[in-house]
Formats: sequence, structure tokens, C-alpha cells
Amino acid sequence: MAKFSIAFDHADAKLGHYFQSSRDDISAFITQHNNEHLVHEIPSANCTQAYIDGYMPSLNGERSLFIAYSHGNNEFLSSVNGKYILSPENTGYFTNCFLYSMACNTGKILGPDVVSKGCITFIGYKDSAYALLGDEKQLSIDCDNKAIKVFMNGSSAENAVIAMKTFLKESIRVLVKNKKALKAGYLRHNLAVLVIYGDSGVLFNSFN
Repeated sequence: MAKFSIAFDHADAKLGHYFQSSRDDISAFITQHNNEHLVHEIPSANCTQAYIDGYMPSLNGERSLFIAYSHGNNEFLSSVNGKYILSPENTGYFTNCFLYSMACNTGKILGPDVVSKGCITFIGYKDSAYALLGDEKQLSIDCDNKAIKVFMNGSSAENAVIAMKTFLKESIRVLVKNKKALKAGYLRHNLAVLVIYGDSGVLFNSFN
């Protein structure tokens, strides 16, 4: 079994429902993958630096996966309760962690910083990331969660990101075909700013 921590800012006024749905989607997948996986949820109330500073050391440096659905910036992940993972203050707590951040800009400074401090692999966006809403909401969630799902199914982190990029390209083509060029443009931007740092060859079974 693997240990997962899932942070999701469901209380955000604009995108809380999207963050919640993203969490629901990956939680269902994790349970289906193996119902013995351990999942620790971190909702908005606990998306604070104080909580993370107390929680992460409790993992005792064991290998784990941390998935984040919230807003972010170059140096931090944030929620309605403020910054909860920020460089350089508490990035050292992510040693032996696989950090999957579906937040804007966190691939600029935060991602390289956590990897330099012992985080195994970081996957995220190095610029603004867009969420599609309305009829394309589930498609957008499928795009965001593609790499972590492919990784869990046995691909290396690098190949999981490649699969996510391929899925994004396919989704873009479908949107263009359906005359939804603006939404296709949002996904095209996400595709361009998706990054991976650290051990790109790591496999999910090393976390079991």
C-alpha cells in the first residue's frame, strides 16, 4: 500500500468546486486501484503552514505522495487560509515525497526547491494553469489527473507526464473540432507549461 496526502481548497469562492471534484476523482481512483492505500485528506481548514509543519514530520521521512488542488504562485501553494507550502520555509519537509501540484506557477521556484531538499519528484505547472468549467469540467479534471493515474498504473514519472501531454493534445483536437477554440487554447497553455523535476524514472511500486 502507498501513503497519499491530498490537499484541496474546497472553500475557495471561485474554484473550490473544481478542487473538490478533482479530489473526488483521484480519491475514487486510488480506492479502486487498491483499497489498502492510505489517504490523508487535507481540506481548506487544514491548508495552513502550521498544519503542514506539524503533519509532514509525522510521516517520519517515509516515502509518500502529496497531491495538491489549490491556488499557487512561484514560491508557494495557498488556500483561503493562506500559504501552506512555501519556499524556503517548509519545503524541507518533503524529503522522500512525490509532489503533484495542480496549481499555478509552482513549477517555477517551489518545485525546484523541494527537489533540491530531497523531494523525489515534482510534477506541476511553471506558469498559470487553467481549469475548464461547465460542460468541459470533467475533461479538465481528467487532464489534470492523467499523469498521477498513469504513474500509479506502472509507468515511470517521465512516461506518465508524456501520457498526460498526449492526452492534452487529444483533448485540444476534440475541442477545436467542436469549435471551442478558446477552451482549446487554455489546455494548449497548460500543455506548454507542464514540468517534471527530480527523479523522472521513479516508479509507483517504490512507494508501496
